[in-house]
Amino acid sequence: MPVPRHGRGVHLGDAGPRPRHRHGRGRLGKGQGADPRPRDPHGAARRDQHRAALRLSRRGRGGAVPARGKARDDPCRADGAQRQARADRAGRPRDRDDHGQASVPRRHQGAKGRGVLSLPGIALTVWDYDGVLNREPDGPFPWVATLERDLGIRPEAFRRFLNDAGRKWRILRGEEDLLAALNGWLGDGPVTGRAFLDHWLRADDRPDPETFALLSAQPHRAVIGTNNEAHRARAIEARAAGAVEAVFASGPMGVAKPDPGFFRAIEDWAGLAPSRILLIDDSPPNCRAAAERGWQTFRFGPETRHRLAGVLGL
Repeated sequence: MPVPRHGRGVHLGDAGPRPRHRHGRGRLGKGQGADPRPRDPHGAARRDQHRAALRLSRRGRGGAVPARGKARDDPCRADGAQRQARADRAGRPRDRDDHGQASVPRRHQGAKGRGVLSLPGIALTVWDYDGVLNREPDGPFPWVATLERDLGIRPEAFRRFLNDAGRKWRILRGEEDLLAALNGWLGDGPVTGRAFLDHWLRADDRPDPETFALLSAQPHRAVIGTNNEAHRARAIEARAAGAVEAVFASGPMGVAKPDPGFFRAIEDWAGLAPSRILLIDDSPPNCRAAAERGWQTFRFGPETRHRLAGVLGL
């Protein structure tokens, strides 16, 4: 698998004369003397030749030659989005913010003048499930608040069970089977482990119609990458059948986000450079961990969800 080189995007060389500044370093400005740098007596001639060649090339393409001093559409001038596109094609990771989220490209004008916003070079999208494709209006396990009404079990008792001695992470990594753990906790009570698990899976099934529609409409390959144990992973596979190629769940995998092994397993399966994979996740630690491997990332949340369609090129 190709290993991306780290660094900034490739910059083109000088496409013409640098703009003349009235004041500034190396110029005759306030409190400054003459420019100490040696002058090239042939520099002006070379710049004039370059201008003439550029104007002739534009005339050959039928383009208008702009007047001196006015804005020009210089094909040799690379803005930030173009530099980033070249970096992505070279396999280098994108610039990222403090949350590991890919810097959003600049909005540019499409053929009809509409603003277009997308990330270049994406070949595979990896969708988190809970909090992205599955709604969590009040955080994880919102159904626990009504557990006593529904099953006669006090919510704090379930929370103690789940958080006892790191049980939650053992279950998420597949080190302990959830159904067996529920049977041991509930014992011979009126509610069996199977009944509790069935209630859990039903209550946690809250698909987000908006994000599922984006998943179906986006033009890239797609998988789900989620921290869930094996029983819930099968329920997610049934819910997302036909929309994704695979469901990567921490329980069957034996590794959970943000461990680098989780992301490495998806890279190995896809056979893609990390810079061509986009993670859509609501967890900043998960986004940071993916970004450290060179993935592109989008931190999903109430304040960013409106941008997702544009990032996907829709």
